[in-house]
Amino acid sequence: MNNTINLPQLIALLTRATDTTPAAARRFIHDFFAQIEARLLEGETIEIKGIGQFVASGDKTQPVLFRPDEKLAQAINEPFAIFEAVELADGVEFDQTESEESEPPENLEIPEEPELPAPPVEPVSPAPPVEPVEVPPAPRAAKTSIDLS
Repeated sequence: MNNTINLPQLIALLTRATDTTPAAARRFIHDFFAQIEARLLEGETIEIKGIGQFVASGDKTQPVLFRPDEKLAQAINEPFAIFEAVELADGVEFDQTESEESEPPENLEIPEEPELPAPPVEPVSPAPPVEPVEVPPAPRAAKTSIDLS
């Protein structure tokens, strides 16, 4: 379930949705994120309706905080609603639970895993070429709230 969209795919989707050229779609995406970045660098909060808020934190390890829109958070968390929290027994610390680094008991025999044949490799078609476009600096917008609905 890989729903990652790379830049050429996003440009192609935007081109089809707006009936515009790939160069115009690329310019819009670049300007859109440049505006968000500029506002965050000024310490502003950016809110995109239906997506959430981007907030400059001032922390170098995590310079931008994202607070998802309530409906978006519900949609993302819905597949995990079947899971239940497990309460640890008194006195058990989280680092005492099993982890990837834990060693099996000495008397436990671990069977060797059978070698499986490699899955067939499907050819991947290259992304369509996108011509570079010189983007003039975007004018400052007065609004920091974006409505994508």
